[in-house]
Amino acid sequence: MWPDLGFNAPLQRSELLLIPAVVWAALAISRRYSARELSGSFLAYAWHFQSALVLSIVFLQLGLLDFPRGGHRFYGVPIELIAGQAILLGGVNALLLGHLAFSVRFAAGFVSLVAIYVFSVLVYFDSFWQLAAYMAVSVVPSLKVAEWTGRDRHVIGRSLLQSLNWVCLLFWLLPSSIFQNTGRDWQAFLDRPVWLNALYLLPLLLPAALIFSALARFAIEGDGTAFPYDPPKRLVTGGVYAYLSNPMQVGICLAMAWWGIVTESLAVSTSAVVAIILFIVFKDVCNGACAIGERDPNWAIYQREVPRWIPRLTPWRLPEQTTPGCRL
Repeated sequence: MWPDLGFNAPLQRSELLLIPAVVWAALAISRRYSARELSGSFLAYAWHFQSALVLSIVFLQLGLLDFPRGGHRFYGVPIELIAGQAILLGGVNALLLGHLAFSVRFAAGFVSLVAIYVFSVLVYFDSFWQLAAYMAVSVVPSLKVAEWTGRDRHVIGRSLLQSLNWVCLLFWLLPSSIFQNTGRDWQAFLDRPVWLNALYLLPLLLPAALIFSALARFAIEGDGTAFPYDPPKRLVTGGVYAYLSNPMQVGICLAMAWWGIVTESLAVSTSAVVAIILFIVFKDVCNGACAIGERDPNWAIYQREVPRWIPRLTPWRLPEQTTPGCRL
């Protein structure tokens, strides 16, 4: 094992979480960065956190990783380690080095990983290929989603990465967190025959179609994403949006309600009710994110004539006498 430089695991975990968090907060309030760059930084953090957490749990279960005792554990993985790593390699890297070449940001990420996984006592691991896995799955996509969001490029790519992130959040991280606090686990799902699970999953095709159709429309027709601070630049009224004004919210609520049935967890299904309440209470929270939307007369007309929760029987058509604007 490499030398620990005289520090113990609890101290290093605290340093890894608190120091990057303070730096990230200082950068965020420095007013040096645009709202788009800050959004990219947050998305980089979110991607790195979830992907690194999944990898660490898999490696731990395979016996390829181990951690010193202590810390707040999520399926055996110290959550402070993953959160601090994600802030440093995702959020801070995206802001502090965001204007430099990708090779520089990549190198900084690799050096940081080596410092965490080799020169600290936070992790015990068997081989360097695991570092390559973290780089490929966590570091590179997080840097790319930050770059594409901050510079408003590659809308399809960033929309895809954002979508994968939210899928992981809704269908794995949220239920897993609920299971840890309710004494349940994924065993009911894993113990079923494959054919039976396939039947259970079939009803999810409807909400999945709503969600991914809406995401595709946002990217292709609106040149934006579902993230509130990376919204479409034009009013999106085609496809599923001609019948329903918030198909993503409807799809998410339907999916979470049924996902609770699939996983045999009432708490997961109840999260759909919580989501509905939040969507209703905060329905206008993002309206100020796009000045075009505030000026476009079609936005008010569309919101008035296209239902939010129950679809229209006939498709809505954009009035010819007004100019398209922005769909939030």
